Amino acid sequence: MLVYVATLANLDTEGIVPTAHAVPMANAFRADQLRPSLEREEVMAAAPKSANGTFRVPKVIE
Repeated sequence: MLVYVATLANLDTEGIVPTAHAVPMANAFRADQLRPSLEREEVMAAAPKSANGTFRVPKVIE
């Protein structure tokens, strides 16, 4: 792996944009738009555990 990376480091990248791709790319994100959604109370009622309008989840970092 390190030998391969060293080989890549020897390539002439002058004039290459750091984010260039081999194929044309287009942004797939949609524009932010305010749309109707579920009511907070309805969502919290369906949650296994909630408190103060937020989801309660098990601790994963000790």
